[in-house]
Amino acid sequence: MIHTLSKPVRRLLAVALLVIPVGAGFAALNPVLSHVADLRDRIGQERQMLAKLTALTSDGSAKRTLEEQTKAAKASGIFIEGESESIRLSTLQSNLSAIAAANGVKLRSARNLASRDKNDLRLIGVQLQLVAPLDRLQKILLDLEQAKPALFVDALQITPLAGSRLPDDDRAGLLDARFDVFAVEPRQKG
Repeated sequence: MIHTLSKPVRRLLAVALLVIPVGAGFAALNPVLSHVADLRDRIGQERQMLAKLTALTSDGSAKRTLEEQTKAAKASGIFIEGESESIRLSTLQSNLSAIAAANGVKLRSARNLASRDKNDLRLIGVQLQLVAPLDRLQKILLDLEQAKPALFVDALQITPLAGSRLPDDDRAGLLDARFDVFAVEPRQKG
């Protein structure tokens, strides 16, 4: 019977016989493919949720780590102590006067400097002026470097002592020094 049909009809019938099973196969697979696509979407959403939760926990652990580092820094004596900035400045001036006195030098002047923010640190400072021989000035600078709480010399100006009423012999070797010394104060919350 197939041989009685014309050649174009036979070809059309062959194509139909091929398309119908393939179409039926796709129709049967469509719900399965749709279900797989839904599962992929859910997996993607859950991965995003996991990433958010991981970020939250890592932020929490980073915050705890930062708090632990801050406590350790405070315990190490790197920060200048005091309830307010004026008390911390007073403490800084007292420490600097004690360092100068321990080296046999009297401060000519000490004045507070404006506080500064440098990177993540808050610095308070005092400008000192003193007259001392070179060896004592070197010892003062070494003591500042080794001091606790940490002290930083930001600017240093040294000139030979001139215009003094001292005789030349008493003035020989004396240096007029002016420098800015800063200490780190803890960041205030809020």
